[in-house]
Amino acid sequence: MDHLQLLTKQYTQPHRRFHTIEHIAYMFRKANEHDISLTRAQTLAIWWHDAVYKPGSPTNEADSIDLMRQHVNFTNDIWARSVDMIVDTMTHTPRTAESAIVCDLDMMILADTKVAYRRYAKQVRQEFNMIPDAQYRQGRIQFLGELILTPIYHSDVFKKYRERAITNITEEIKSLKRNK
Repeated sequence: MDHLQLLTKQYTQPHRRFHTIEHIAYMFRKANEHDISLTRAQTLAIWWHDAVYKPGSPTNEADSIDLMRQHVNFTNDIWARSVDMIVDTMTHTPRTAESAIVCDLDMMILADTKVAYRRYAKQVRQEFNMIPDAQYRQGRIQFLGELILTPIYHSDVFKKYRERAITNITEEIKSLKRNK
């Protein structure tokens, strides 16, 4: 099985609703819309960062790196940088400017239109459908509350979107609190 077939299989697993091939395409589209020429390491990191996704698992990124290690046959600087970027997507705390772009692209949905953001929130809820509503709302409110205390975006290209992201996140928190 080639890389594209493997990744397509991974990103089209039935439990996925947001972390799909559409999410990957969205990241590439946002890079293109902002005239960002991605490096080979960034491209590799985008493709592989969510290759393994189990809702709630703290090892998704590490598992994605392990899967990439099994299927991508090189261990040079590009490989090492892409691994570092995938690790950075776990906390969305980039250690390099190159990684900041990948982390920011991964979070761009937060600053999209209200309609797109609501679709994202609904898809994330569907991915966590095994968790009871009250527990999900509590966890999601906590996650979002912690997120708005962070910079969210780290690169100069995307920092300007923070306020729009905060607006969307705040509206979701209000909605989750209303639906208790």
